Amino acid sequence: MVSLSGVCFAQTDSTDKVDANFIFNYYEQDGNHSAVTGGRGTQELQDIAGKLVVKVDMDSVNTLFTSLSINKYSSASTDRIDSRLSSASARDYHMELGIGFEKKKNDKLSTGGSFYGAVESDYVSLGLGYSLKRKDVKRGTYTLKIKGFYDSWILIYPEEIRREYFRMAPTDKRYSINFAQGYSWNVSKKMKAKLSLDLTWQHGMLATPFHRVYFLDTVAVGIEQLPENRLKIPVGLETNTYLSDLVILKSKVRLYADNFGVNAFTGNISPVLLVSKSMSLAPFYRYHVQSGSKYFNTFAKNVFNDSYYTSDYDLSGFSSNSFGVTLKYNPVYGVLGKNRMGWKNIGIRYSNYSRSDGLAANIIGLNCGFVW
Repeated sequence: MVSLSGVCFAQTDSTDKVDANFIFNYYEQDGNHSAVTGGRGTQELQDIAGKLVVKVDMDSVNTLFTSLSINKYSSASTDRIDSRLSSASARDYHMELGIGFEKKKNDKLSTGGSFYGAVESDYVSLGLGYSLKRKDVKRGTYTLKIKGFYDSWILIYPEEIRREYFRMAPTDKRYSINFAQGYSWNVSKKMKAKLSLDLTWQHGMLATPFHRVYFLDTVAVGIEQLPENRLKIPVGLETNTYLSDLVILKSKVRLYADNFGVNAFTGNISPVLLVSKSMSLAPFYRYHVQSGSKYFNTFAKNVFNDSYYTSDYDLSGFSSNSFGVTLKYNPVYGVLGKNRMGWKNIGIRYSNYSRSDGLAANIIGLNCGFVW
């Protein structure tokens, strides 16, 4: 699934204590390579998501962050876990809660911590985090974020193998550690840059137990089998370049590799156009290309006696294109004038996504920023 983050953020001054953003996203996709049915079948899906993010300045050094999000999604392919269609499995909810704090130690150093929890009908996730930000590190800013996650599933298998013993999932738990570093600095008077390294290590259940696999050398049906350890290594570089009083050019490149054999390159470019003092328009384009995992094969092409196999096209080799536009309105006296309701800004974003394997998606996002 393609994710859409917030498209605009509220701005505050020294008298503001609460900064809130409400984000709404609608996502729809279609394709015919469902992993639930072994690489063939509908990938039609709709996702409606709402998220509220609130920042509260407790005093001059302590800040509290909270976030709450709810997703309602449907997936026709998930229905095929059973031979009979099931409306209960076709619709599900995902709920997330995040709580964090940041403490300013001095003018150059701040630290923080966070808690995260998420739940679905068959899934629970808990996480803890630590963050550090240090300014003026060789005239730049260094950030560090360490997060640990514990995930647990209710294992759901395809209907036809529930009463048979055939290589079931090795565990219903997963442990993850994310170690993210960033360094931002002024390259020149007209350019800012940020270099990031985001390492993730996962251990436990990395496959999905209701993803079917069909084989080249037998009529038996199995489930996706993947190693219990995965290391992800992405490196990114972002730049913001001032071109004129009316145009700022934002760009980003990212290299990715993991021990599943997936290697990827992603490039983004977005000129931000100042339409007026209150409105900006930002068209964007994103290109992604990746090699396929050594464990991936198409429908009925995997070998029965192999240790690991999958027909999930997210692990295949493909290229994708995404383009769209973000429109942001941020007037001096608020969206309703005279700072009514504290409504400071509003942003609207549209994105179209297409993949070389036929997957296509549309995303619409709305973000409203408030300050009190």
